Amino acid sequence: MRLLPILAVALSVCRVQAKAVFAHFMVGNVPTWDVATWQADIRVAQAARIDAFALNIAFGDPNNLATLSRAFQAANILGFKLFFSFDYAGGTRPWPQSDVTSLILQYRANGAYFQYNGKPFVSTFEGPDSAPQWAAIKSATNCFFIPDWSSKGAAVAMTLGNADGLFNWAAWPYGQNDMYTVIDASYRNFLGGKPYMMAVSPWFYTNMPGYDKNWMWKGENLWFDRWGQVQVVQPEFVQIISWNDFGESHYIGPLHDDSYGAFETGRAPFNYVKGMPHDGWRVFLPYLISTYKNNISSIAQEALSVWYRVNPTTSGCSFGGTTGNTLSQQQCEYNPADIVRDRVHYTALLSSPNSVVTVTIGGVASTGTWRNIPDGGIGLYQGNAFFNGRTGPVVVTVQSPAGTTTVNGAPITNSCPNGNLQNWNAWTGSAIGPTNPATPPRRTDQQQCIAGTGVGNIAGLWGQIFFEMKADRHQVLSHVNTDIAHCLPAHAPNWDFLQRLRHHLWANPVIQLPLWIIHMMVFATLPVIMVTARQPHVAMSKSRSIPLPLKAHSQFAGDKAVPLVTALVIWRDSAPWLGKFSQKIAQDYVLHTR
Repeated sequence: MRLLPILAVALSVCRVQAKAVFAHFMVGNVPTWDVATWQADIRVAQAARIDAFALNIAFGDPNNLATLSRAFQAANILGFKLFFSFDYAGGTRPWPQSDVTSLILQYRANGAYFQYNGKPFVSTFEGPDSAPQWAAIKSATNCFFIPDWSSKGAAVAMTLGNADGLFNWAAWPYGQNDMYTVIDASYRNFLGGKPYMMAVSPWFYTNMPGYDKNWMWKGENLWFDRWGQVQVVQPEFVQIISWNDFGESHYIGPLHDDSYGAFETGRAPFNYVKGMPHDGWRVFLPYLISTYKNNISSIAQEALSVWYRVNPTTSGCSFGGTTGNTLSQQQCEYNPADIVRDRVHYTALLSSPNSVVTVTIGGVASTGTWRNIPDGGIGLYQGNAFFNGRTGPVVVTVQSPAGTTTVNGAPITNSCPNGNLQNWNAWTGSAIGPTNPATPPRRTDQQQCIAGTGVGNIAGLWGQIFFEMKADRHQVLSHVNTDIAHCLPAHAPNWDFLQRLRHHLWANPVIQLPLWIIHMMVFATLPVIMVTARQPHVAMSKSRSIPLPLKAHSQFAGDKAVPLVTALVIWRDSAPWLGKFSQKIAQDYVLHTR
């Protein structure tokens, strides 16, 4: 697959160190790789404009030292960078302090080791219980330490000490929702200006009973949406999850027949990766990464990326016990068919508007729709088309004023060759289109939200409140939403927050009487509950704004028991003035608690 060439615009702002994009690399999956094989994948990563691999290494793997040696040899030859991500949740046991120190000291001066402001860059997968050890490790190695302690949430993770920044592993949406940036905002809030590493992932499906794993999370628009959120949040670092974690189906690197050992050790019922390339998700990375780093990127050639599941949910294939969401993450579980939809998804990089997309399945064509259209008609378009009962080979064609771009995809089928099991993994493909240079009319830092709706559409009188951060100003906006949480145990009310809000309101003599009336009319008869906050889908134009959660709520956003930030909800059938009143008292509360 050939990656899209781009013309990047140089940074006009001086930075201590440029932003960087990494890919999470499972070292344990490649014990047989020689230097040449490492070089082959590194070249693919370089073509995608990835800056470094985050080398996930688990303690007790007998192949670690030899594999790392070959990896650094290859990286030095090609001028690529690597850094360690110590996996405290895998392996035979958590990493001992002495082994971590020794490995960093061994490689910190290596020319291929990624440095941040002159310090060796080090991360983790989990390991918050070992947080006290990092004071001594940092003293001995002078490393820059940015761990993933996501299991604790941002607030608690920052209290553990020794972290120079934080990596947030939360890259997948909850249930039927699309992805939003509530938890990212929580990290920004509690980091207090320290560097933030944001996770981006295209998909998630795993079926490995040996590891007690059999669930999926909603993918569909995730790859497109999450990169759009990167452009808004502008973290110091982005980490793609993953390059080669085949067992969880979120790989964007090439397939390797010698890298499927996890399917055996995890006792997977079938190999759901073989024949399911994800190379199509890399085609726009040069454009996306350049836009992230420079706030703008020019198009040289148009291109098309396509992805979909090959088994419809109505195929008759067994779901194999796979759930949407997982109790292991303290989430309510769904039937997978209630989370995903049988659709072909596509993204096109186009140099002008007025394009038409056609999706043909089994010889039956339909006109596709665009879910997202870029500012000025120049940039990334994204859309989808329903299977509508069609099976057979897939052909997606985009006809733009510059010409035609076509992807021929794997057939959609009702057959069940994998032991009668549904494959929830995605097939992807891509194609490079006609040459047609163009540049978007505005930089991303000159854009702001001008239109859009909340997840599930904004309507009714549910009092949803969130922050909008624009430059150095904060303003509270009130939105309304008809949706409530489908599974309240996963969104347990934080009664401490409710009590603090209640005490604050009752302390204000101006509003004591109306509050008492409301309490009698509404609160005494109908529950006040906490539900998932809904961040709006945004159309970007003109000047920039960053949606953030209500500050009073954000301390709960990273809590495992409340995986998403919550919003105060008032009974839907209340009088219209109640919505405005709830906005006023919430704004008053924010001003007194900032």
